[in-house]
Amino acid sequence: MKRLLAVAQSPWLRITFGVAAIGLAVWAIASDWERVSAAYLAMPTSSSVIALGLSFAYVLASLQSWRLVARDLGMFFGIRDSGMVFLVGQMGKYIPGGVWNIVAGAELARDRGATRSRAFAALALSMLISIATGVILASIALLFVPGDTPSWVRAFAIGLPVAAVALVPRFLTKLLDFAFRVTRRTPLDAPVTGRRIAGAAAWSGLSWTFAGLQLWILSVGLGMEATPSTVLLAVGGFAAAWLVGLAVVFVPAGLGAREAVLFPLLAAHLARPDIIVVIVLSRVLFTVADVVLGAIPLIDNRVNRGRRIRKPSSPAA
Repeated sequence: MKRLLAVAQSPWLRITFGVAAIGLAVWAIASDWERVSAAYLAMPTSSSVIALGLSFAYVLASLQSWRLVARDLGMFFGIRDSGMVFLVGQMGKYIPGGVWNIVAGAELARDRGATRSRAFAALALSMLISIATGVILASIALLFVPGDTPSWVRAFAIGLPVAAVALVPRFLTKLLDFAFRVTRRTPLDAPVTGRRIAGAAAWSGLSWTFAGLQLWILSVGLGMEATPSTVLLAVGGFAAAWLVGLAVVFVPAGLGAREAVLFPLLAAHLARPDIIVVIVLSRVLFTVADVVLGAIPLIDNRVNRGRRIRKPSSPAA
């Protein structure tokens, strides 16, 4: 087991897998360049613009979900500090390992007065809620999609009861108390509240919906039929793909793994070149949203720091 963990954590494996994923993507595009480029040019500008807006909405809904969890753990950050902790910290997910966004966010929260353990707990709990709502959404959505969905994708329904239990406040309180006890940290002053956990789960579900609609808008732009069934396919399919990508911890942001899930899901509705364009453009737009929203708090912090430095001191009395 130790040898397997050492191999999984090897930077060479991560680099190799990342290079292979990028190489396969480039090969898929280059091998059918004429039709792929034609599909890209056929994408309506309006579809790309709406999809970009949905990408921003996805990230901001995730931010609001985390803020409710943070408040439940006693961290009442304002808008600026929330942006620094969550939006800047989220850039860590592009580093292979699967946990760097939590590590970065915890350090940024500690710089703003929170204890590292509480900050880490809020980010980890927020991710757990996101995973649970993703499993629930993927299970329900894909179960109602007609039989053209690969059977293995429907296996997500097995995790439905576990995901539902993971959102129970009493369970989350016991889980956090256990984690604090193991790490010899001060336990929670009060149990997590059902109201805020329900709110966080609602915002998380909304974020998944925005992400799935982004994929749906792009797919419809290249010819997929606009029906309730394809909406469910896109929303549930994106959640399933993201969860698989999260499990592949040795690549940045699930690179390659997410695409491997989405390709067969869309194959019954789009031609191969169209699927390539949709998948690549979808990831690019999510990355643009992450980078832009992550840059805003950094620029704001830099500007405000410069103003404080330039502010003249009051004359002595």
